[in-house]
Amino acid sequence: MTRILARIHRFIHNRRTVTATDRLKGPLSAVELNNSLLTAIKISQSEEYQGTLYALKNGRLPPLSLTSLSPLLDKDGCLTVGGRLDNSNLSPRAKHPWLISKNSPLATLICDHYHRLLLHSGLQTTLSMIRRRFWIPSLRSLLRQRIRMCSTCYRLTCVHSAKKLLVRQVGDTILTIEEFSTLLHRIEAVLNSRPLIAPSNDPIDGVDYLTPGHFLIGTALTSLPEPPSDNSMSSPTRWRLVQQMSYNFWEQWSKDYLNTLMQRNKWKRPQPNLTVGQLVYVRNLNTSPLTWPVGLITALHPGTDGVIRVVDVKIGGKNFTRAVTTLVPLP
Repeated sequence: MTRILARIHRFIHNRRTVTATDRLKGPLSAVELNNSLLTAIKISQSEEYQGTLYALKNGRLPPLSLTSLSPLLDKDGCLTVGGRLDNSNLSPRAKHPWLISKNSPLATLICDHYHRLLLHSGLQTTLSMIRRRFWIPSLRSLLRQRIRMCSTCYRLTCVHSAKKLLVRQVGDTILTIEEFSTLLHRIEAVLNSRPLIAPSNDPIDGVDYLTPGHFLIGTALTSLPEPPSDNSMSSPTRWRLVQQMSYNFWEQWSKDYLNTLMQRNKWKRPQPNLTVGQLVYVRNLNTSPLTWPVGLITALHPGTDGVIRVVDVKIGGKNFTRAVTTLVPLP
């Protein structure tokens, strides 16, 4: 589709160009393909998100159904997801993917394209790759439907993502039984350290979470692969080879999981920030609310988006740094 649009754009450009030297020739360039993709996105969004585009262009809040995504307009005028990943190490497009409606024909074309591009990979692999550029609400159900309709995949069974990544990391490398066993155990530790949630549109907030490791050893498996100190793939040391493979596995898996945290599950409506001099209760989950101490806010620590999430509180003559989620403002 993008190539067809690019050819149309080129034809219009050449028809409007007087001099032959300014006419576009040869294979389609990356700029032409990107411009055609932007055209398809704008057409799709104008049909599905007309009200949201109008609200954002006039400085109004988006509809309630989209507040969890914090939508915003990029420099090209396309609707993107604001998300919660501004401080992550993802690419700019992965931080703010284009918002595409599930009911749009473009969403179907995107699913089919990436499914073929990834050589008919399973649902999770395709979903993870799509979310690095596009955010399609209810993508999992749409993608599952498209994969079921794929004639190539009709008689194939799904392969677990861990097996696929294991094959990709090992490749043609010949490992000894000890090295292969070590790599398998490290991959097992990685998978058993993940939160027990389905990678969906409902991410888990907070630090503490239940993992498969709790059912194995009673606590989370926190010994994650450490990054290699140098380019160990070219090193003759066999241990560093296994170390590099396990780190590559962890890096790939962590990026896939990070994309699931894009949507905001709570705090969808803007709330007034706390102010210096305001009295608050300091919550303590281990004591009764009647015994919570009263503190005085002495300093604010705003984030890059201007929202106050951390403050300094004076309690009994001493200053403490606390998250605003642990404070209850006095009326």
